[in-house]
Amino acid sequence: MTDIAEQIKKAKAATVGMAILSTETKNNALACMADALDSSHARVIDANRKDLE
Repeated sequence: MTDIAEQIKKAKAATVGMAILSTETKNNALACMADALDSSHARVIDANRKDLE
């Protein structure tokens, strides 16, 4: 199985566990992910730029 297919399979399996979480818990998780992206946006942009070279 390809790496992408495996990641998709794992993501689909995770949705079952996510479905039972409260809206507040899911919102808190999303806020944490957003904070992590904000704090590392320069590295993400740099990595994307290198990918496009």
